[in-house]
Amino acid sequence: MVFLTFPEEVKNYPIRVFKGFVKKELDINASSEIEIIVESHDLSYYSVDSNYFVRPKTGKYKVYVGIDAKDYNKLEKEVDVNY
Repeated sequence: MVFLTFPEEVKNYPIRVFKGFVKKELDINASSEIEIIVESHDLSYYSVDSNYFVRPKTGKYKVYVGIDAKDYNKLEKEVDVNY
């Protein structure tokens, strides 16, 4: 599962937002590489003030990857945004 935290300039929005998942069953002690694509639209949020989806121009997204919503931070990465 992949979750995003939007840059600090985004106010009044959930701390972490679910953005995608892949279901893959593995044997015990097995490992596998997976790919979860986060689309451009996934980097947008709905602005009540402007009544449409907007994307932050600058800031840092935090990307979290985990096995479920309670265990979301097995992998954490910060990504800079500059449009």
